[in-house]
Amino acid sequence: MDWQPQPLGSQHLEAMLALDQLALGGYWSRESYAAECARANKQMWGVFSGEELVGFAILWLILEEAHVVMLAVHPDYRRRGIGTTLVKHLLQIATEHHCRWAILEVRISNQAARCLYENLGFVPLGIRKNYYHHPPEDGLTLWKQLSP
Repeated sequence: MDWQPQPLGSQHLEAMLALDQLALGGYWSRESYAAECARANKQMWGVFSGEELVGFAILWLILEEAHVVMLAVHPDYRRRGIGTTLVKHLLQIATEHHCRWAILEVRISNQAARCLYENLGFVPLGIRKNYYHHPPEDGLTLWKQLSP
């Protein structure tokens, strides 16, 4: 299927919260998503199957840095290219905003996500000790240089 990212906003808050719960176990709170919706330097994009949000990603644009802060894909829709489509879309936006690199964190144990990011050219930069909670786990920081 050809997934087409669509811009997300506060009208998608409930759908993002529900998908976060399903895909990530409730990583962010309602307040966190509301704050993201109001953030000026963010990009929020989603993929829909019919009316259902099946994947979304959030990017912060900070000077020359693009920070991928969230990627969630519905468990029933994984391994269908949604995550890859969303991250590629974010990287294109970052390039259009003249970012020089992209950075993100991923759980050390999340092999599927690590593989996705590495296939898109991200390389390890370092470890953030105890970066994640519930359960506690180190975060692997990955980065990718973007076209100048």
